[in-house]
Amino acid sequence: GGVFFERENQSLMNVDDVKRELGAARLLEIEAIFKEYDTDNSKTITPDELRAILVRIDERATPERVEEIMASADLNVDGAVDWNEFLMMVYSSEKAGHETSFAKAYRKVKATVVRGVGDAQYSYTEEERVSFS
Repeated sequence: GGVFFERENQSLMNVDDVKRELGAARLLEIEAIFKEYDTDNSKTITPDELRAILVRIDERATPERVEEIMASADLNVDGAVDWNEFLMMVYSSEKAGHETSFAKAYRKVKATVVRGVGDAQYSYTEEERVSFS
């Protein structure tokens, strides 16, 4: 069971396996950023929510830029990025050692958001050391 997504090399990766590999603490950290993007609590990131994040981090928020970033992460092409798509984007970027446009925005938002998750505090320095460096 589980949700599968295709990798660039056409093999399938299971979201449940990715969650196990990342571990609970890392998942909570990524979820905190997802929730920061998902301002209407719809469990998806819409183009308007992405545009607001880009403006907040002083990135170009042209319609073309928003469309480019959404296209890189919206795997089921439903016009929004859900939790699994966001998670797979972060995981794939980390594994490939590069950043997608969406991941760059993620990293910049992480620099502005320090969240307590359970007993743990995550700071930009810790996150940057782990990934996207």
